[in-house]
Amino acid sequence: MSLENLRDIKDFEYLAISWHIYLTIGSIVLLFLITIVAIVLYKKRKKKTQNIIQKATTLLKHLSFDADDKKLIYSFTIYSKIISNKQDENLNSILKLLQPYKYKKQNLKLSEDIKTKMKKYIMSVS
Repeated sequence: MSLENLRDIKDFEYLAISWHIYLTIGSIVLLFLITIVAIVLYKKRKKKTQNIIQKATTLLKHLSFDADDKKLIYSFTIYSKIISNKQDENLNSILKLLQPYKYKKQNLKLSEDIKTKMKKYIMSVS
C-alpha cells in the first residue's frame, strides 16, 4: 500500500471550544446553590433562637412565687437574661436587687417589693 491510496483521508482538525461560557454558567450555578444553603441555614438558626426565647418566656410566666425563693431568683435571672437585651435597665435594676439573695448560705425571705417588681417585669415582657 502506498500513500497515494490514502489521499481520501482528511487531516485531523481541532475544534476550537470556548470554555468561558461553561465556566461562567458553572460559577453562577455554584453561587446560586451556596446562596440557597446560606438562606436555609439562617432560617433554621433564627427559628431555633425564637423557639428558645418562646420557651424562656413561657417558663418565666409560669414561675412559682410561692416556692423556694433561691430557686425563684436563679430561675428569674436565667430566663430573663435569655429574653432581654443587654441594655434593659429595668432588668438590670432588678438583678442588682437580687444579688444579695443569691450568694447567702441561709435562705433569706425575698421582700414583697422585689417580688412585685419581678411580676411587673414579667408582665411587661409578655
